[in-house]
Amino acid sequence: MNYTPILGARFFSISCLKGNVIRHLLDLVCVSIFFSFSLFIKVVFAQTQSIQVDGTTPTTPDKCFGDCIIKGGLKRGNNLFHSFSEFNVQSGTKVLFHDPGVINILSRVTGNTHSDINGTIGVTKGSANLFFINPNGIFFGPDAMLSIKGSFVATTANSIHFGNQGLFSSARSQIPKLTVDPSAMSFNKGAKNIEVNGSTLKVSSGNSLVLTGGNVNLKSSVLESLGGRVQIGGLLESGEIGLDIDGKNFQLIFPKDSILSDVFINNKSLVDVTALTSAGGGDITINARDVGILNSKIFSGVSGSLSPQTKAGKIVINASRKATIDGKSVIDNSVLKNSVGNGGLISIKSQDLILKGNSEISSSTSGKGNAGRIVLHTSDSVILDSNSFIATNVQAGGKGNGGKVEIHTREFSLLDGSQIVAKIAAPQKGRPGGNGKGGEIDIVALKSIDITGANQNSTFSSGLVTSTAEGAIGRAGLINVKTDIFRLTDGAIVSAQTFNSSLGGNITINANKFEVLDGGQVLTTAVRDGNAGIITANVTDFILLSGSDPKFIQRKEKSPFRVQNEGASSGIFASSRPGAKGKAGSIIIDPQTFIIRDGAQISVNSLVQPG
Repeated sequence: MNYTPILGARFFSISCLKGNVIRHLLDLVCVSIFFSFSLFIKVVFAQTQSIQVDGTTPTTPDKCFGDCIIKGGLKRGNNLFHSFSEFNVQSGTKVLFHDPGVINILSRVTGNTHSDINGTIGVTKGSANLFFINPNGIFFGPDAMLSIKGSFVATTANSIHFGNQGLFSSARSQIPKLTVDPSAMSFNKGAKNIEVNGSTLKVSSGNSLVLTGGNVNLKSSVLESLGGRVQIGGLLESGEIGLDIDGKNFQLIFPKDSILSDVFINNKSLVDVTALTSAGGGDITINARDVGILNSKIFSGVSGSLSPQTKAGKIVINASRKATIDGKSVIDNSVLKNSVGNGGLISIKSQDLILKGNSEISSSTSGKGNAGRIVLHTSDSVILDSNSFIATNVQAGGKGNGGKVEIHTREFSLLDGSQIVAKIAAPQKGRPGGNGKGGEIDIVALKSIDITGANQNSTFSSGLVTSTAEGAIGRAGLINVKTDIFRLTDGAIVSAQTFNSSLGGNITINANKFEVLDGGQVLTTAVRDGNAGIITANVTDFILLSGSDPKFIQRKEKSPFRVQNEGASSGIFASSRPGAKGKAGSIIIDPQTFIIRDGAQISVNSLVQPG
C-alpha cells in the first residue's frame, strides 16, 4: 500500500462526508476509501510494533505496543524461555517479564534487526534473573532503565549453553529441555556491539549486571549493583565465554589467547558496586583488547558499613593491548569516611597502561580500616602523565594502615607532576590527620624508570611519595625500586620524609645506572620530631648527581606547603632540617663510579642540639 494515495483517499473521504447532490452516487466509493484508510492505519501500527513473538514459544501477548506484561513462555525446570522476532522498548514505556517462580528468564531475538531499549525492561512479581539475547546488537538509549530484583545479562552471543544439556540458540529453532543454569555464551566472528548511551542500568544490591558482546561502549551512563558484580567484555572472533553462576554472583571466564573486543567508558559514565552494608564490597571486572576510560568513574569500596569484618571487593581490568585512563577519570576502591572495613584490590593487566589528564587510581582509607593494594602488570610500559595519581593513603580522618602499590613492567614513567603516593595525610576540612602505618611502593621495571618534572599549575613534583604529614600519626612507608637505568630529573622526587613525630620511611634503589639531574631528589628528611629514614642505593655501575632546578623558587613561592624539596639542588638527603628535633638518617651507596657536580649535594646533616 502506497503512503501518498492513502493520504489522498483520506482527503476524498472527508469530502464525501460533507454531502452534496451526488452523495448517494459516491456511497460505494466512500465505503471503499474508508476501508482502505483503516487498512493503512493497521499497516502503520504493525510496522511500528515494539515487540513481536516468533511463535516458537507460547509467549503472550503476540504483539506489544507501549506498556506490557510478557507472560507464558516455555518453562523448563527453573528456566523460562521466550522468543521474539523483534524486541524494542520505546521511551516512556515499561516492558516486564512475568516471573511464575523460576530462577532464570531467558529471551532471545531471532529476527535480523538490533534491539533499541529506550524505556524500562525488567521482571515483575519475582526475583528471577533476566537474560536478553540479540546477536544483531543491543542499544540502550537515554531513557533505558532496569526494574529487576535479580541479575541481568545483556549479550549479543549467538547462543547460550546449559552444561551438557544443549543450547538456547538465537536461531528460530526448537528449545531443548534445558533445566540447569546457563554455563557459557558462544559468539560468531564479528559479534555486534552493545551501546549504552545516557542509560541508567541498576540491579538490586548484591546481584550481577553483565554486558557481553562485540565492543561494549558506555556514554553518559550508569551501571550499578551496590555490593554486587558488574562484568563487561566480549569477543571479536568465534569463541566461547564461560559463565560461572554462584547464587547472585555471575562471573565471566574468557578463553586464553582469544581476540577480545574493546570496552570504552566515556563522558561522565559511572560504574558503581560500592558496599553499603557489612556484606562487603562488590566486584567490577572488565576484559577487553583496548580499555578506554574517559572523564568517567569506577567505584567499589566500603561506604556506610560499621563492621570491621567488612571488606571491599575487587576492581579488575584485563586489557590484552592497551588501557587508557584519561580526562579526570577516577578508579576508586576505598574505605570512605564514617565507614568501617578494609583493603579492596585494584588490578590492571595490559600491554601498555596510560594514566593521564588529572586522572586517579585510589585504594585508600578515610574511615576505620586498612587501605588496599593496587597491582599493575604490563608487558611494555606504565606511563603517568599530566598531574595524575595512584594512591593508597591513610587519608584525613582515616585510622588504619596504608596499602601497597606493586608495579611490574618494562618501562615506567612519571611525568608532569604525576605521583604514586602511599602516605599518611594531613588534617583536612575539620577531620584529623591520618593515623596508622604508611604504605609501600614496589616498582620493578626491566629496562628503565624515568621520573621527570613538576606540573606548572599544581606545582606537584613528579614522584614516589610515602611521607607522613604534619598533624598525622604513624611512620612513613617504604619505597623499593629495581631497574636497569633510573633517571630522576627536573625537580622530581622520591620521598619518604617525616613531617611529624613519627619515623621517616626507608628507600631502596636497585639499579645498574642511577642519574639524579636538574633538581631531582631522593629524600627521607626529618622536618619535625621524627627521625629520618635510611636510603640505600645498590648501584652496580655509576651514580651521577648533577645540576639544580631553575624553577624551584617560583614553585616554592606559589605553593610553599606542596613543594617539599630540599632546595633547588639535585641530591640525596637523609638530613634533619633546621629546628627539627628528629635525627638524620643514613645513606648507603657503593657504586663503581660516583660523580657529583654542578652544585648537586648528598647530605646526612643533623642540626639537632645535643642534650
